[in-house]
Amino acid sequence: MCGIVFIADGIGGITGHQKENIFEQLMYASELRGNDAAGVFLTTWEGRQFALLKRAVRASEFIDLGKFHKIMNHVHNVDIMIGHTRMGTVGGSTDECAHPFRHKHITLVHNGHISNASSLKHSMQDTTGVDSDKLANSIAEHGVEQALAAANGDFALVWYDSITKSLNLTRNDGRPLYFVKIKDKNTIVGGSELDMLRWVIKRNYLEIEKDGIHYVADPAKKGDKEIGNIITFTKESFPGFDARTVELYKAPTYVYPAVSYSGYKEKYKQLSDYGIKRDTDVEFHPWYVSPNTNVKNLPRSKGKIYGFIFGESELMVKTHTPLLAVVHGVDDCEEFSL
Repeated sequence: MCGIVFIADGIGGITGHQKENIFEQLMYASELRGNDAAGVFLTTWEGRQFALLKRAVRASEFIDLGKFHKIMNHVHNVDIMIGHTRMGTVGGSTDECAHPFRHKHITLVHNGHISNASSLKHSMQDTTGVDSDKLANSIAEHGVEQALAAANGDFALVWYDSITKSLNLTRNDGRPLYFVKIKDKNTIVGGSELDMLRWVIKRNYLEIEKDGIHYVADPAKKGDKEIGNIITFTKESFPGFDARTVELYKAPTYVYPAVSYSGYKEKYKQLSDYGIKRDTDVEFHPWYVSPNTNVKNLPRSKGKIYGFIFGESELMVKTHTPLLAVVHGVDDCEEFSL
């Protein structure tokens, strides 16, 4: 669990002093959601002013740093403020592993965990080991639609895109994300917890506009697909926003048992019996791993798919042991002749 906070405004927004106070207090309160690291990103809608600071310290220590106060002295010149408090899951407890992560035109914070981050398409040299870092790079390199369709895990994401000059929000049902409109002000304030937003706004003598509370919607089912929502703010539309849908990760189909080396003709169904067509990417996991029999020794016959080697390891399969087949798109596999 991590914490996300953000503020965005336009002409007629809250004062710089109010922004500074609200942002600092949100960061402080968000330490309850993650105390391994903290980081902030500030910019204008056009991306002309830019500041990014992150450290592997608690948020309560982070907001006392001299560099943080130096950044806060310029809040009246920026339109977008994004903060993050990290509870580490993968990667070290270092400044480099803290959020936000910046790749090309994308600066992103993430609450959640992407379990298959190593298989996402990205161009980076992995120095952090952090799933969020790989996801940010994948979005920058291949677009958010392709990245989210491949990302398996929980996420709430907030990112700034310097090409489209936009602030973007999305989530799946694994992590919450809210934003609220300040009454009579051209300002929105957002974060991981609605009660936290209400408390900090109230203690700064401001109110939330009636009907001004927004929860980034849960994904919806469309056939066998899961469709998420991306909220996009731009200077021209603010405080209005555009909403578009995006296809999310589709869980693989698990088939068990798929085939065993001995007695496969009599006892076990073939993948074709499950309606799996030829040339489908299939990942085979041995139910039990043994150094005695290589997966290449599995029987093959025309029209039947019996074996792959997946990833970097050479998988070995014990004789008489069924295989678990995972049917989905995989880049890193060696297919055997049919």
